Amino acid sequence: MALSGHVVGLLKEYMGDLVEQAKQETAAHASFGFSATPYRSDQALSDLLAILDDRIESEGVQVGLPDGFLHQMWGFVTTPVPR
Repeated sequence: MALSGHVVGLLKEYMGDLVEQAKQETAAHASFGFSATPYRSDQALSDLLAILDDRIESEGVQVGLPDGFLHQMWGFVTTPVPR
């Protein structure tokens, strides 16, 4: 799947949002005495797709994401990697 520079920039911004959200959640958990569990790659992809879903629903075309982008991302994430 080829991505334009604009879409890559949006994804980087969204990933930055994920990192900030994870930091805030870790701090909140630590304040209650809970230890953080390692953040797995499948959780990161799931969270990224959830953010994309929210952003596409609220901003969608306004930010320049192409129609069907989320569907393409799900297809990309769920496609098995050839060995």
